[in-house]
Amino acid sequence: MTSRGEKSGPISELARKAQEITQNMLNHSAINGKALVVEDSATRILIEIVTAEAGLVIGSQGETLNAMQTLVRAITSVDNEKRIPIMLDCQGYRGRREAALINQAHELAAQVRESGKEAVIEGLSPYERRIVHLALADDPTIVTYSEGEGEDRRLVVSPAD
Repeated sequence: MTSRGEKSGPISELARKAQEITQNMLNHSAINGKALVVEDSATRILIEIVTAEAGLVIGSQGETLNAMQTLVRAITSVDNEKRIPIMLDCQGYRGRREAALINQAHELAAQVRESGKEAVIEGLSPYERRIVHLALADDPTIVTYSEGEGEDRRLVVSPAD
């Protein structure tokens, strides 16, 4: 298995279907690109979109990439009885976003420790909230939790009492 680049060896039927759906979305949106399976395991399937039009694929703050991922997951959900996560990425966007979120989490934790007051992060997807929760999970001086519903859900970074 490779971390970036096309996966060698046979791929699962679910990964093949996710790749095909992603490729069809690119074709129908007139984006010149290729969808490649770069990870196919029991814990996740990663489809990398290779294109010169990465900005169009990623969209503002990853919204287009997230929407495409949601569609691929919805279409393949019937075939995904083991609930293997299917992720789409384009030019390492997910890794860069994760690093930025972890950095933001640690900066906020430092502010919360200094001020003794809660800080709120809004506009994160469930996956992004999980990244922040995990980044601060081992910090005994900080507690994180999510509150609100739907689009109004936000992550709170609070001093541990």
